[in-house]
Amino acid sequence: TGNAGILPVLTPPPTPTPAPNFDILSARVDRCVGWYISVKVKNTGGIVFESVSVKVKDLVRNKTVGSPFYNGFEMWDGCVGRPTVSSLGEGKIGYVQTNDFSYNPAGHDLEVTATMCSKNGGLGLCIRRSRIIRR
Repeated sequence: TGNAGILPVLTPPPTPTPAPNFDILSARVDRCVGWYISVKVKNTGGIVFESVSVKVKDLVRNKTVGSPFYNGFEMWDGCVGRPTVSSLGEGKIGYVQTNDFSYNPAGHDLEVTATMCSKNGGLGLCIRRSRIIRR
């Protein structure tokens, strides 16, 4: 019993904003019209990604190919695309492909740089990761 008005009022700390993060898991060479690189990524952060682009540099020939921002994640096998996944939630795996090399880069070390964004069209919160894939 007593006067509750003299007790301090505690304000809880703000909820932390989830941090975006992803890993580049692998990159493989494949062929349709030309040779392209299929990059496998995993969302390891706390936000959902909706768009992705990739750039791959062949470290042997010093040639770089890239892609536009894709709205979604789609795996290709040769000339056949699998169904597109529109967004990549926490813990989910997705794929993105480069445009074509004019030659077969198999066996070459590759520098893979991917950019993933929280909104379509490369908008919203974006982060970039790079990884050297040794062959």
